[in-house]
Amino acid sequence: MSKHLLTIWGLAELSSVVGFCGKVFAQTVGGTPPKSFTITNPLACGDFGCALQKVTEFLLYLAAPIAAIMVLIGGFMMITARGDPEKFSKGKKTLLYAAIGFVAVLAANAVAPLIQSLFE
Repeated sequence: MSKHLLTIWGLAELSSVVGFCGKVFAQTVGGTPPKSFTITNPLACGDFGCALQKVTEFLLYLAAPIAAIMVLIGGFMMITARGDPEKFSKGKKTLLYAAIGFVAVLAANAVAPLIQSLFE
């Protein structure tokens, strides 16, 4: 089932890229090519430090719910182990890896201002 869903998703992405390219190239066919165009900055930053800070904030925003879900999954695995040391160990590892991953994202968020100060 997931293989078919991935294929459908891939085809949808491919069709949107092809459609975008078709719109871009259709503007130049049959007429004069555009003189200039502007691309807006999605991060709304002018320097590397600001962009780095925005990316780390996004990672923190994304990592917090993922870490919470992984903690719940690990706890559920430990509770439902029913005395099986292998399943309990697997739940413990899930909790440990969730904590390590979240600490890594927090550390990246703390290091971003240090890197930003180096470029000033």
